[in-house]
Amino acid sequence: MRKMKFAVLASVLAVAPLAAGCVMIDAKDNPDVRISVDADNEMERLMAVVVTRDSVMARMHSSGCTKKADFTTVVRKDGSRATIGFARKTEDRCRSLIASTADLTWTFAELGLEPGGEVRVMNPFAGR
Repeated sequence: MRKMKFAVLASVLAVAPLAAGCVMIDAKDNPDVRISVDADNEMERLMAVVVTRDSVMARMHSSGCTKKADFTTVVRKDGSRATIGFARKTEDRCRSLIASTADLTWTFAELGLEPGGEVRVMNPFAGR
């Protein structure tokens, strides 16, 4: 029984980095690879996005205190197309008993976009 518990624990520990989205690159085998992580501008994982003619609603995880002012937006325009992203500036430090989400909406005017334009969202999407 003890060996089986150890085997299960070893399996979980071996798979944990993969489940966490960990990436490992050996610089000796890949000398041209450069990785840069800017923690202050890391894109928020979204649960859902709804784009209308003149607004973008993003659903993200919340512990109860998430608000629009906690985010900075990244907007890159290319003609009538735009790529947008949402990065958290302020951590949600509330501690609710039940995991929740927040639906936050930005108008195209707030994002500096013309109504009806094509929008691409650069944020990653969270799994269930």
